[in-house]
Amino acid sequence: MGGRLPESVPVAQGQAAVVEGALDQALVRSLGALPVLLPLWQELGLSESVNRRCDPRGEGPEASDVGRMALVLILNRLQAPQPVVHVETWLASTMLPELLGLEAEQCNDGRLARTLDALLPHLGAVWQDLIVAALARFDLDLRYLCYDLTSVSFCGAYEEAELVRYGYSRDHRPDRKQIERAATVTAAGACRWTIGCWRATWPTGPPRWRTCAACKRS
Repeated sequence: MGGRLPESVPVAQGQAAVVEGALDQALVRSLGALPVLLPLWQELGLSESVNRRCDPRGEGPEASDVGRMALVLILNRLQAPQPVVHVETWLASTMLPELLGLEAEQCNDGRLARTLDALLPHLGAVWQDLIVAALARFDLDLRYLCYDLTSVSFCGAYEEAELVRYGYSRDHRPDRKQIERAATVTAAGACRWTIGCWRATWPTGPPRWRTCAACKRS
C-alpha cells in the first residue's frame, strides 16, 4: 500500500529552474536582539557621544564614522562575541548592514582596530555621557550602590604591560599574571534597570579598603 520515494529528483526546467536557483541563493539574516538594543542605543545617544568625543570636527567618512563602528563592536559583543577579525563575517549574517546603511566589508578588522584606538583616550568621557543619559532616561535610584572587585587572569608574557603582573588572585590562579577590575552598580530589582556607575582597573594586589576609598572619591 505504501508508496516509494523516487530514486532521483527530476531536473527543474523553465521557470521552476529559475525559482529553484533563486531559493538556493537566498540569504537568511539574523535579527536577534536588535529590536531591543538599537532603540536603547539611540535613546542614550551613544553614537553622538562617541563621535563628539573621538571626531569633534566630523572629518571621518559618514558611512563608517567612529560612532557607527563602535555600535557594530558593541552589538557583536552583546549578541555573539567574536574576535575582531571575525566581526565582518558575523555582520554579514545579520540585518545590521541594511539597518545602518553600510557594507559588511567596511567593518574589516583593520577599521575596527582603528576604532578601538580612537576610543581608548575617551573611554572615561564616553562612560560619563552614558551614565548621565541613563540616569535621566530611566530615573535610576542612586540611594544604594553595590561594589565588587575581581581578578582577570592572562596567558602570556605581557612584559610591557604596566598593569598585568603576578600577585594575589581572587580566582585562585596565582600562576598567571592578572589585573583587578572593580565596578559599582545600582542596586536595582529584577524589574528595574541596573547600570554600572563606576569601574576601574588596577594591578593586582591593592587592599580592598584602598579600592573602596577610590570608588568613594569617584
